[in-house]
Amino acid sequence: MFCETCHGAGSLHAAAAGDRTNPGFATIKLGPKTASPKESSAQCLQCHAGGERLHWDGSKHDSRGVSCTGCHGVHAGNRRLLKTPVEKDTCMKCHMDVRAEFAKSNHHPVPEGKITCTSCHKPHGSEGEKLLKGNTIVETCFLCHAEKRGPFLFEHRPVTENCLTCHKSHGSTHGKLLAAKQPFLCQQCHSQARHPGTIYAIDPRNPVGNTFQELNPRATYRACVNCHNQIHGSNHTTGVYYLR
Repeated sequence: MFCETCHGAGSLHAAAAGDRTNPGFATIKLGPKTASPKESSAQCLQCHAGGERLHWDGSKHDSRGVSCTGCHGVHAGNRRLLKTPVEKDTCMKCHMDVRAEFAKSNHHPVPEGKITCTSCHKPHGSEGEKLLKGNTIVETCFLCHAEKRGPFLFEHRPVTENCLTCHKSHGSTHGKLLAAKQPFLCQQCHSQARHPGTIYAIDPRNPVGNTFQELNPRATYRACVNCHNQIHGSNHTTGVYYLR
């Protein structure tokens, strides 16, 4: 590819002899400084249409006024022409809230370089929500976490509906990227189960004694997964409660 593919005929620029009022002086008609983001991207898409950019038109980035040159430097030296050498730094120039999530104690290993933003997202457009690689959040998570896919004889409904019911996608202050600490996470849905949502109760036979008596079904000081550790699903014939 030659310079004139994007910049037009160099002879016109030379003939303008430095006269900025001459129409031939401008070496690019649809650059980021002289055109709208959509017009600027149209210049790039003359060559880069289709493929990964098949869903660019109307995508989140396109509709929010992000042009190709918002992320890419046309003359940058790295392979993908990103404005920064590391992919995550390019994304986090805008997504500062996500940068804060990755600073939490438990996070997907993006800062460590083991995965990248594009391991889950397609920045140039996607058929799924949130520019995800899969059509749904669950499909995207299963790209790496295939062991949670099943099929299971007994399925835990949040696993089939939305992983983010229980987990955070970027970072969390709780282990395993959980949205809340156990047992409170489970009790958001299972507050009326055999282990009620309230932590303490008084044994009617011994109202002034220990609050964790034989008749008290509340799992005080314990995590639900100590017993229900097959929480993503079970194929055991007695697995309706996702027990060990």
